Amino acid sequence: MGRAAAASGQRDPFAVNEDATLAALEKACADGGYHGFSADGGTWCAITSAGEVLTGATPDELNRAVRAHWQAMLRVDTRGGRYDGGAAGTAQPAGAAAGHAARSGRAER
Repeated sequence: MGRAAAASGQRDPFAVNEDATLAALEKACADGGYHGFSADGGTWCAITSAGEVLTGATPDELNRAVRAHWQAMLRVDTRGGRYDGGAAGTAQPAGAAAGHAARSGRAER
């Protein structure tokens, strides 16, 4: 966005609303054992219930990191052990249900 648009008070249409995005990630991921979401200096982070820090340069990259972690956790669980003491298989990774509900026009209850 140019200086003229910024000076006129127009908002960058591609800017990420960090507070709203962090709240959405927290809501979508909390039941899966992910918490401590933050965005600082261009790095988006989440902490697993085992204390691992997952990062991404954008909210989408963090979402992919959480999903990859979730899939790894499920693979460990199907082999007979729990990854981090969570209720594997009962919660969904970041945005899975919320994203589907948004795309289908149904809200989660």
